[in-house]
Amino acid sequence: MLGGQIRRGEGETIAAAILLVDLRGFTALTEREEPLQVVGWLNEHFEAIGNAIAAHGGEILKFVGDGLLAVFPAASDRTPCADCERALQAAIEGQAANGTLNESRSSRGQPCLDADAVLHFGEVVYGNVGASRRLDFTVIGRAVNEASRMEPLCAELGCNLVISETFARRCGIQLQELGNVALRGIEGRRRVYGLS
Repeated sequence: MLGGQIRRGEGETIAAAILLVDLRGFTALTEREEPLQVVGWLNEHFEAIGNAIAAHGGEILKFVGDGLLAVFPAASDRTPCADCERALQAAIEGQAANGTLNESRSSRGQPCLDADAVLHFGEVVYGNVGASRRLDFTVIGRAVNEASRMEPLCAELGCNLVISETFARRCGIQLQELGNVALRGIEGRRRVYGLS
């Protein structure tokens, strides 16, 4: 937007590491707690996770309810990919910061929210979408759809970080295979990984 791409439909295709984060248990929390208090807690979680993303050069594009979408544009095709490694480090540090926040909140008798994260890599369209009176600067494309379909796997597989095979191939560290899974609405099966 700062570069002048502010009209609807403008954008560019880029390769990027995608980080999608969702706070587990948020819906149940909203059912039993005072709404303004919940908003305050939500902001604390987003701050903890967002600081780690910013520290590693990521860009948060969207907050949706209890989740966020961030990208780390890829500067080259080199493997291992420094941009993917930055995204992985941001996810790890963001979850650690969220854990520290939960410890502090628990000590005060307040509810805690775990952060589930998905890492994927692919081509996305980076630009503006929306209505004539309201634009949203975001990324769209098949890779974003796949990342969003991977998020429920965190609960299903019992881990807080799920990594796609596409991302894992570009990463310079040893990862643990979690399985070969079907993603809702996506043709074929996908191999997914977690931290060793």
